[in-house]
Amino acid sequence: MRQLEYTLRFLTPAFLGNATQDAQWRTPPIKHLLREWWRVAYAAEHKFLVDVAEMRHEEGMLFGHAWLDDDTFERNGKTIKTAARKSALRMRLSSWADGKLKAWPASDTAVTHPEVQRPVGAQLYLGYGPLKFAKGTALKSNAAIQSGESATLSLAVSDDHWPRIEHALFLMSRYGTLGGRSRNGWGSFSLAPLGNTPTLAGAAPLRNWRECFDHDWPHVIGQDDGGPLIWQTAPHDDWVSLMKTLAIIKIG
Repeated sequence: MRQLEYTLRFLTPAFLGNATQDAQWRTPPIKHLLREWWRVAYAAEHKFLVDVAEMRHEEGMLFGHAWLDDDTFERNGKTIKTAARKSALRMRLSSWADGKLKAWPASDTAVTHPEVQRPVGAQLYLGYGPLKFAKGTALKSNAAIQSGESATLSLAVSDDHWPRIEHALFLMSRYGTLGGRSRNGWGSFSLAPLGNTPTLAGAAPLRNWRECFDHDWPHVIGQDDGGPLIWQTAPHDDWVSLMKTLAIIKIG
């Protein structure tokens, strides 16, 4: 059994909420993200020749399920069929505290969109939904975890599942984001190992983008003749200036 600990630290504010949409640290979104990148690691391990039913079976046995119709367990020497199983991967956060960002920062540099008459705040443009306009950019509710907030993420997984989980953790640490509007850069985070937990290592699985359409689910990072379809900005002093850059890039 591998027992692992990481400091999970948000680099940009995260719209990560509970059932009442108030900001709160919670394990389910983290586990969901890990499952997504586990599938990418699985596809790479199988050289992208994936039997989806087999993959979903392995996923259900590891992360838990309520849908498999071929799962069984032993009791008193008898094989018993079951329609549900709890997760074999254990995950815990050091705190399920509420988010500390109670009011949105006043500074939101405006950017110009060709289809909008007036300039719009970069953060509002990228975070519309959790963010609203109320005499400036504002939160709809207590809907954000502040940049810089951190918690300890602990995991326990059996040795036979560890290599693929390690690859998935590496990928989600490099490319993953959490919470609402995360595809626009919100909820970016880092995973730093604690104690005897090894540093995350791995490689990004790559495939020519033209071949990626043979699966209808995200399974790889595309590449073209110029290399991986991955880009990065120049370093920024803070998330506010970064979000302005991302908004300008997205507007084009």
